[in-house]
Amino acid sequence: MAGVGVVAALGLLLPWARTGVRSRSSIDLLSSASALDLLSSGQRTLLYVGWSLVVVGAAVGLVLVAWDRPAAGLVATAVVGPALIGAVVVVAWSPLAIAWGAWFASGLGATASIGSGLLVLTHVSGRKETSA
Repeated sequence: MAGVGVVAALGLLLPWARTGVRSRSSIDLLSSASALDLLSSGQRTLLYVGWSLVVVGAAVGLVLVAWDRPAAGLVATAVVGPALIGAVVVVAWSPLAIAWGAWFASGLGATASIGSGLLVLTHVSGRKETSA
């Protein structure tokens, strides 16, 4: 499941919106908003840090799963899904034409969130049964 988080984080580089004839990734959209001075410095910092945390959360989740810490890895990956879905909602509400990459990333984000939640619940319920 952490692998889905990594793939979802890579979804940040897919085409999210179209402006004219050019497709733009989520990173391009952030850069354009900054260049057009549509964001305050606080908003810009929050968005760049938040987007970085999506990538870091996915990578940390993958490393933790590889180190046989699946519950911790899944919790780290769980941040990826809601962040991607929230970003797609913002782009969908914008006047831009939404591109396939945004829908793909939101699907992966939903998969990462649901899978992480189910696996954490399974892990927690398994611990309760073994401790009883």
